[in-house]
Amino acid sequence: MQIDTTARLPVPAFFAEGADAIPAGTTVVVAPPAGYGNVDAMRWQAASGFHFRLIGGYFIGPSYDGRALIGPLPRTLPGMLNEIREKGAIPLTPEQRSGALIDLEYFDASAIVVGPMSYRAEAEALITELVGRPPQSVGGVSLWLLR
Repeated sequence: MQIDTTARLPVPAFFAEGADAIPAGTTVVVAPPAGYGNVDAMRWQAASGFHFRLIGGYFIGPSYDGRALIGPLPRTLPGMLNEIREKGAIPLTPEQRSGALIDLEYFDASAIVVGPMSYRAEAEALITELVGRPPQSVGGVSLWLLR
């Protein structure tokens, strides 16, 4: 039996050295979101010493109908960030803006971090439009502190 492997990019310095810019124990939205087929955000959280809580993940949990689901229940903002990672720029419709802002409140997010990913510039543009201001560039990531 052969197990396929893939090389991973190094952990951005921000997570290994500077995650204390984020209040300890608060929730962070990381792009690309952690989930099936993409565990970088989980690696980055571990490199920070689990300094922050992370939305998403790769796990088996219950779906809306009680059946098993790999990863979290679908939400607007992580779905948009995954779509950007796969396809590039997407428009921010009024419905998506509303859903993404609801998600930030639902998650009680203290920050948004965009790290190395496909279509990174497009993800940064979307978050900048959503938040209304550009990010800080820190240790190889783009950071928006929300509180």
